[in-house]
Amino acid sequence: MVLPDRFLAVLIDCLSIMRTSVYRLILSLLIVAWASASFAASSFDHSRNVKRVVVALYDGRDAREPTFTQVHKRLELPLNYLGYSVEYHDVRKGLPDQHGMEKAVAVLTWFSRPLEDWRTYLTWAEEQASAGVRFIVVGHPGASAGGMEAKALTNAFLAHLGLKSHFRYVADGFRAEYSKIDPNIIGFERDLFRIPKPFDHYTPIDPNLNVHLSARFVDVDGLKESVLVSSGVGGVFVQIAYTYYYEHSIDRLRWIINPFELLKTALADEPFPIPDTTTLSGQRMYFSHVDGDGWNNVSLIDKYRNRKALSSEVLLHELIEPYPDLPVSIALVTGDFDTLVGGFKKGLKVAKTILAQPQVEPASHTHTHPFKWGFYENYKRADEQKYLDLRAQQVGKWSGKAVLENVGTVVGADNSALRLRRYMSGGTEGMPRAFMRFPFKLDQEIGNSLKFVDSIVPEGKEAKLVQWSGDTQPFEAAIRAARKAGARNMNGGDPRFDLSNPSIAYVPPLSRKVGDERQIYAAASNENTYTNDWTGPFYGFAALGETLKNTESPRRVKPFNIYYHTYSGEHLNSVKAIRTYLDLARSGPYTPVKASHYAAIADSFFDVRLEKRGSLRWAVHDRGELQTYRFDQADNLSVDWARSEGVIGQNRHQGSLYVALDSAVAVPVIALRKTENDADLERPFLEAARWQIKNVHPETCGLSFKAQGFGPGQMTWQGVKPGLYSVSVEGAESRFRLEASVDQGGELSLTLPDVQNRETFVQVNCTGPLRLSKMNGEGTR
Repeated sequence: MVLPDRFLAVLIDCLSIMRTSVYRLILSLLIVAWASASFAASSFDHSRNVKRVVVALYDGRDAREPTFTQVHKRLELPLNYLGYSVEYHDVRKGLPDQHGMEKAVAVLTWFSRPLEDWRTYLTWAEEQASAGVRFIVVGHPGASAGGMEAKALTNAFLAHLGLKSHFRYVADGFRAEYSKIDPNIIGFERDLFRIPKPFDHYTPIDPNLNVHLSARFVDVDGLKESVLVSSGVGGVFVQIAYTYYYEHSIDRLRWIINPFELLKTALADEPFPIPDTTTLSGQRMYFSHVDGDGWNNVSLIDKYRNRKALSSEVLLHELIEPYPDLPVSIALVTGDFDTLVGGFKKGLKVAKTILAQPQVEPASHTHTHPFKWGFYENYKRADEQKYLDLRAQQVGKWSGKAVLENVGTVVGADNSALRLRRYMSGGTEGMPRAFMRFPFKLDQEIGNSLKFVDSIVPEGKEAKLVQWSGDTQPFEAAIRAARKAGARNMNGGDPRFDLSNPSIAYVPPLSRKVGDERQIYAAASNENTYTNDWTGPFYGFAALGETLKNTESPRRVKPFNIYYHTYSGEHLNSVKAIRTYLDLARSGPYTPVKASHYAAIADSFFDVRLEKRGSLRWAVHDRGELQTYRFDQADNLSVDWARSEGVIGQNRHQGSLYVALDSAVAVPVIALRKTENDADLERPFLEAARWQIKNVHPETCGLSFKAQGFGPGQMTWQGVKPGLYSVSVEGAESRFRLEASVDQGGELSLTLPDVQNRETFVQVNCTGPLRLSKMNGEGTR
């Protein structure tokens, strides 16, 4: 029996006044018993754990780290979308032990050639498959075709996938034709080749195997058939030529298989709450972040050029001040203001003004702006000096000192130094960082940079985000330094899905794992990739809309992110392009948050633990900042409010059910029920809001909650009893009263006044039955 908290308080009070040692001992034992029972009651039941980890094995000969594997570049995003995280292991360094496999739902391989130690791998793989672990095999199964032992081990493993290899390579596609094509899996972004590509001969040995693609071919002893893509109880198998089509002439690819559907067949036996990092309060999340590159660049826009206004000033007047309802995270290259390393004090005043804006979140874009992070993992000053000497020779007219002072900074209206820099991360001659007068120091780059930003912001603000610079591939110690400084970290990935990048394959996953640390990727690419490294066209960022659309439909895989640099203030067309999307964010159904908040949500994805508590019911543990959980193909499912705890809302979008949790509840429970429609509503619930909502308490005739956000607080509640309502809004600095009405449909729509992201308490009370004439909903202050 678990004692209630109020009884514990009584025990502690008694203990504080008890003088007899025996009684004190008895009370102490009671308190210990309460604590033990409470811990047992609240602890996570691993036996009912929803397994969300996919173990990805890769060959270190082909990729020096997970970032460069095909799994990371092509399949980790679909796995994240389906709710799974990926743990990487280089097979050359050993295979996961049993402890490492406890949380694994499947093993994923994408080998391009036989492994060096194929014997150990296939023995291990067969043991894991025999224990019920599913395998997703893309490409080579792992062993060479030579030798009886290799063939026996290969087929012993493949038997768990329902397949047998005949170790026969069919090179002549002209003697083959497709015999089965599953349109749900095949032809996702591109149709099949008219003439089959070369393939290996595999046949099904499981009569229940789902063959998604197969081909007939003429062999020396007659007509035969081979499996090209299949799935079954043991997992998934895909021959390498039938994953995606790569066009060499334009260096672009498109999927042939549908990775979302194929992976789902391999992993999901039943639905579970998918931690969703794209949605908050029932709407697509919005955030914006700016890297401080080009802070001191002179703008070339007519109305600013004559007075030599800085690009950062243009951002202030054109993109920040006019949008107080849209949060933006501004990350300073703090070396830009450090005269010792070659920066200027000129832009410091505008930096203070920008960071003082209520909607602006301060952040760091490092101190000296490394372009090549790998260069500094095992740093030697002598190696850096070689780069500097080489660049000084190429520039010619500038001395080494001048190069140090001017790289990454524009001096004069001709922007000559910007042309020198031209994002010099590309090419072997490019400098490894922008300011190199002094040796590289990691604490200066991260911790001290954050402290400098903190020193110039108003009281109450603090820099809690590091936005990676240059190639955005920080090494493990750099990410660790950000974490130990109390900051989230983000950037990299460059997600694009448009005419130039015509596949979901160009949209990266949530993060990049580096040793024991994790880097969160940005949710969109920046204007640099749209303008050919900032050489033009400067209106190029206008194409961002294609990616925003394609990552929203037919499935929402990323939030709405506007990511750019300060140097966008140089050109009118670049400013106009950004304004287009700021206007869209302001007017559309989005929930704006700070960039650090998104980074925290993405980080939390990997910590969430789901405990199954019966049919269609789950407890959500360790969710951090992640408050939205998604169920796909859920037209016949809705929240079971009677069996749920800490659930505040639901919304439907593109066949998925998005469930919103109350951040004030430590361990919420999501329960679903099957339903034909949402007509039989049981209580008021949030459908969508532009603000964040918590502490929701439905009442007999109304509800109360806490809310905060940017701009007017537009929100829609469903399941509210028809009638007239009084709405009171109480914040730290203001109070408002509104009137609203709810018709027979049970929908309550509110627009609360802008409170500049301050937390407010909202009380909704019924005041009378619904009259024929509706009230206008206007409030009084």
